Amino acid sequence: MENPYICGPAIGIRGTFIGRKKEIKEIFDHIRKGESKSVVGERRAGKSSLLYHLTCADVQREHLRGTSRRHVLVYFDCQGEFYSYELTEDELLDMLFATAMTAMNDLPEKADFEKAYKAAETKRHGFQNAVAMLNGLGVQLTYLLDEFELITKQENLHDETIDFLRSMANNPNHLFAYVTATQTSLWELCKSEKIKSPFWNIFTKLQLRLMPRQEALEIVKLGSENFCNDVKAFVLEKAGCHPYLIQMMCGILFELRNRDAGFNQTHFREGLRAFRSESRVYFEGCWRHYLDDEDKRMLKEILDKGDAVRNSLGDERKEISVSKLPSENQRRVEILIGRGYLEEINGRCRIFSSVFEDFVRDMPEPGKMVGKKGSGFYPL
Repeated sequence: MENPYICGPAIGIRGTFIGRKKEIKEIFDHIRKGESKSVVGERRAGKSSLLYHLTCADVQREHLRGTSRRHVLVYFDCQGEFYSYELTEDELLDMLFATAMTAMNDLPEKADFEKAYKAAETKRHGFQNAVAMLNGLGVQLTYLLDEFELITKQENLHDETIDFLRSMANNPNHLFAYVTATQTSLWELCKSEKIKSPFWNIFTKLQLRLMPRQEALEIVKLGSENFCNDVKAFVLEKAGCHPYLIQMMCGILFELRNRDAGFNQTHFREGLRAFRSESRVYFEGCWRHYLDDEDKRMLKEILDKGDAVRNSLGDERKEISVSKLPSENQRRVEILIGRGYLEEINGRCRIFSSVFEDFVRDMPEPGKMVGKKGSGFYPL
């Protein structure tokens, strides 16, 4: 059996996407009503895999059965489409049109959609007419905009373009919606990019958190139902309920087991060493680029002031009671839980992974400079 764990690219094969059942239902509940949804999650939280999964025909049949209209879900990879150059509004609309044409496959209305788009004098009118034509035939378009940040950073796309995109989904006469995937909320994104359009206010937000433990275990069992309970506990303790890190750890253990046709304590130690090495790149990226100084201080405070608790593997973890924290710290803890850096269990919180906990412990206090000038000298 080949290693089934995918660590890196988005999961595009239906059989290997596991979990996020609650989130999938919530997204489709909004799509059914023609409402737009904003998926927000940290880097490697599984946003791209989730959006791509929504395009699968059997997933749509399960969640869209019984609707009074037909649906076309269009996956649009903003990073892949225009990562390296600036584009105009007309070029963006051409791309949105082309990806919709691909998503329609053998839909009978495909030719009329193309004709309506190309017959208009302007791209805007063409896009509006093409969508209206589909709507008149009972077809709803929903664009799944992955890495939407890159649209907002396009200098040639002005507020008028963002306003136009908003109007397409906000028009009561249109059957049209968006599902966006971003690392920060659309409100924060529009504010930071100085976008005046209230694009964000037609969306409801869905925060992509850590996975429920049962769904995380389903990923562990992907490679073998025969992974013993010790292996399952080991993976969830070291990687946490984080889909990317679970795939990484399980991929390592799968290769070790196949190499030696078995599994023992030596494999645990070897697997942990490999996981620490591979995951460090991810953790360093989070620490340097996505956690601000107050976030880092909060993580450090949990390690400094938390109660020591032994887990089932005999490791010492630090936990802290959320209710005993000052109100401003409680709010920051809630945000870090939502972003997946902390997990809460029965009113107590801890860092989501024992390996990340060790990483945080080894990091200097926020703001301290490490390294030598001229060679990797940077603030933490």
